Amino acid sequence: MPEFPKTHRALAIDLPGYGLSDKPLDAKYNFTFYETILEDFLDALDIHDTDLVVHDLGGPVGMFWAVRHPQRVKNIVVLNTLVYPETSWAVKLFLLALRTPGRAPGPHQGRLRPQHQRPPRNRPQAPHPRSPPPPHLRRERPHPPRHRQNHATHPARPPRHRAHRASRLRALFAGG
Repeated sequence: MPEFPKTHRALAIDLPGYGLSDKPLDAKYNFTFYETILEDFLDALDIHDTDLVVHDLGGPVGMFWAVRHPQRVKNIVVLNTLVYPETSWAVKLFLLALRTPGRAPGPHQGRLRPQHQRPPRNRPQAPHPRSPPPPHLRRERPHPPRHRQNHATHPARPPRHRAHRASRLRALFAGG
């Protein structure tokens, strides 16, 4: 956010129960609760029209609030968020407009979209955690030792650590 003050006023809300905020025990943690927090925040600062940037849990909160208060939202940027199945039809319609070429609610969507539609071969490799690493990484990664007895003498450990570890293991198994 350090670049925003040059051109915009940027405010960030730490939602209750997240980050460094308190977590009131008597609150009902649902979207209505968080929407009320957002609305009270904007009302307290006398903000009646805003460019809303929503992320993570703030995504559904901001989208639900924007659908209920369209007159108060000039633009909305949705980043890395989620939508629950019980989402209202208005939010679903809004999301459909985001995905439909030519029906984008804002002028910037067309410029951002090609970056997300690259062919699969250009996307960074992010294998499943249980899948083996790609071949170009496999040869550079030492394999972990399979048994505890050869852990101290594994070639991936520097010699001084191997000797120290071996002496510690001998002392441990000898009972001292």
